[in-house]
Amino acid sequence: MMQEELIQMAKEAGFEPLGGDAWDCFTETIKRFASLVAEAEREACAKACEETDVEQFTYCMVLHDDGAGTLANAAAAIRARSNA
Repeated sequence: MMQEELIQMAKEAGFEPLGGDAWDCFTETIKRFASLVAEAEREACAKACEETDVEQFTYCMVLHDDGAGTLANAAAAIRARSNA
């Protein structure tokens, strides 16, 4: 994510740097915070994939895959984004 996007989201969330508009001193902290939030969200999504009842999915998924394999692959792909 680009620095400008992170700063804009921080502003929208109500973050304000001390001393006016001196965002440069907060950039690394904001990046780290954004990374932690994204990682937590990815983990929540991966867990949702793992905990989903396979029977709720469509016939097409069952026909081409065992359903659970598709969800396991989705969970692994989501978690892999944390390592990218």
